[in-house]
Amino acid sequence: MVIPADLSQPLRLERIVSADLATYEDLVSARFEAIDLHGPEATMYARVDGLLPGVFPPNDRATALAAVHSRSLRDGSAIVGDTMVTGPADTEGRDLSVPPEYIRLWLVARSFKVRKRLDGSDVWVDEGAGYDDVHAAYGAAVRLVRQASTVREILITKVP
Repeated sequence: MVIPADLSQPLRLERIVSADLATYEDLVSARFEAIDLHGPEATMYARVDGLLPGVFPPNDRATALAAVHSRSLRDGSAIVGDTMVTGPADTEGRDLSVPPEYIRLWLVARSFKVRKRLDGSDVWVDEGAGYDDVHAAYGAAVRLVRQASTVREILITKVP
């Protein structure tokens, strides 16, 4: 799945040959780093701001997705340029397909809610009103985890 930095461009599914480094670099428009995503497991190939400041446009959608699904990007780092998400690697190191949960959430669902779990609790709590846009829901979730140090986990779910 490709996440363009240009907000006027939709997210799109692309079929690629796993481990084809040149194709990965073409889709991401540069050398990249792998970011492990969780809930479900996946890998985002992206540029993180600071490597070439000002060369690539910010990718707010990828930054929000990574901040929710990877604790390593909750510090305010920004992803720049186009990004790509694949499934996790198999036992031979080849990337698998994007998990269907992400496809349903990012490309199909039309109504969302943000849920949080606080430190010391196993209870999920709905946060705020629902959202009609997946990127608005992710934006709210990112603001929540960056402002509230007691939030242990954050989750975006589709509303049936």
